[in-house]
Amino acid sequence: MSRTNIQEKLLLNKRGGLCYELNSLLYYFLSDCGFDVYRVAGTVYDLSGNKWKPDDGHVIIILKHENQKYIIDGGFASHLPLHPVPFNN
Repeated sequence: MSRTNIQEKLLLNKRGGLCYELNSLLYYFLSDCGFDVYRVAGTVYDLSGNKWKPDDGHVIIILKHENQKYIIDGGFASHLPLHPVPFNN
Protein backbone atom coordinates (compact mmCIF):
# COMPACT_ATOMS: atom_id res chain seq x y z
CA MET A 1 0.00 0.00 0.00
CA SER A 2 1.18 3.49 -0.76
CA ARG A 3 1.51 6.28 1.77
CA THR A 4 -1.49 8.01 0.18
CA ASN A 5 -3.65 4.87 0.38
CA ILE A 6 -2.78 4.36 4.05
CA GLN A 7 -3.54 7.98 4.91
CA GLU A 8 -6.86 7.88 3.06
CA LYS A 9 -7.95 4.63 4.70
CA LEU A 10 -6.92 5.42 8.28
CA LEU A 11 -7.25 9.20 8.51
CA LEU A 12 -9.83 10.29 5.96
CA ASN A 13 -12.09 7.23 5.94
CA LYS A 14 -11.57 6.62 9.69
CA ARG A 15 -11.13 2.88 9.22
CA GLY A 16 -8.93 0.60 11.26
CA GLY A 17 -5.93 -1.18 9.90
CA LEU A 18 -3.46 -3.99 10.30
CA CYS A 19 0.02 -3.68 11.81
CA TYR A 20 1.68 -2.93 8.47
CA GLU A 21 -0.76 -0.05 7.86
CA LEU A 22 -0.80 1.37 11.39
CA ASN A 23 2.95 1.11 11.87
CA SER A 24 3.58 2.51 8.38
CA LEU A 25 1.50 5.58 9.22
CA LEU A 26 3.41 5.97 12.50
CA TYR A 27 6.69 5.45 10.60
CA TYR A 28 5.84 8.25 8.13
CA PHE A 29 4.92 10.58 11.00
CA LEU A 30 8.12 9.88 12.94
CA SER A 31 10.24 10.16 9.80
CA ASP A 32 8.60 13.46 8.83
CA CYS A 33 9.38 14.73 12.36
CA GLY A 34 13.07 13.99 11.77
CA PHE A 35 13.47 10.75 13.72
CA ASP A 36 15.82 8.03 12.47
CA VAL A 37 13.38 5.16 11.93
CA TYR A 38 12.97 2.10 9.75
CA ARG A 39 10.40 -0.68 9.45
CA VAL A 40 11.20 -4.37 9.91
CA ALA A 41 9.26 -7.60 9.53
CA GLY A 42 8.80 -9.66 12.66
CA THR A 43 7.32 -12.84 14.02
CA VAL A 44 4.87 -13.02 16.91
CA TYR A 45 5.00 -15.61 19.70
CA ASP A 46 1.59 -17.03 20.66
CA LEU A 47 1.64 -17.48 24.45
CA SER A 48 -1.65 -19.37 24.55
CA GLY A 49 -0.54 -21.84 21.89
CA ASN A 50 3.09 -21.85 23.06
CA LYS A 51 4.37 -21.49 19.48
CA TRP A 52 5.62 -18.96 16.94
CA LYS A 53 3.19 -17.54 14.40
CA PRO A 54 4.10 -17.59 10.68
CA ASP A 55 7.30 -15.76 9.72
CA ASP A 56 6.98 -12.12 8.72
CA GLY A 57 3.48 -11.93 10.19
CA HIS A 58 4.08 -8.59 11.87
CA VAL A 59 5.71 -5.22 11.15
CA ILE A 60 7.38 -3.00 13.74
CA ILE A 61 9.42 0.20 13.74
CA ILE A 62 12.99 0.54 14.93
CA LEU A 63 13.90 4.02 16.17
CA LYS A 64 17.54 5.03 16.69
CA HIS A 65 18.10 7.86 19.15
CA GLU A 66 21.33 8.87 20.91
CA ASN A 67 23.12 5.58 20.06
CA GLN A 68 20.22 3.50 21.42
CA LYS A 69 17.71 1.46 19.42
CA TYR A 70 14.07 1.18 20.43
CA ILE A 71 11.16 -0.97 19.27
CA ILE A 72 8.10 1.13 18.46
CA ASP A 73 4.87 -0.77 17.81
CA GLY A 74 1.55 0.95 17.28
CA GLY A 75 -0.15 -1.96 15.55
CA PHE A 76 -0.53 -4.87 17.97
CA ALA A 77 -4.00 -4.27 19.42
CA SER A 78 -4.17 -4.54 23.20
CA HIS A 79 -0.70 -6.12 23.38
CA LEU A 80 1.26 -3.11 22.22
CA PRO A 81 3.85 -1.48 24.47
CA LEU A 82 2.86 1.90 25.88
CA HIS A 83 6.34 3.38 25.44
CA PRO A 84 9.42 2.72 23.26
CA VAL A 85 11.18 -0.51 24.25
CA PRO A 86 15.00 -0.24 24.30
CA PHE A 87 17.04 -3.14 22.92
CA ASN A 88 20.58 -4.07 21.91
CA ASN A 89 21.75 -6.13 18.96
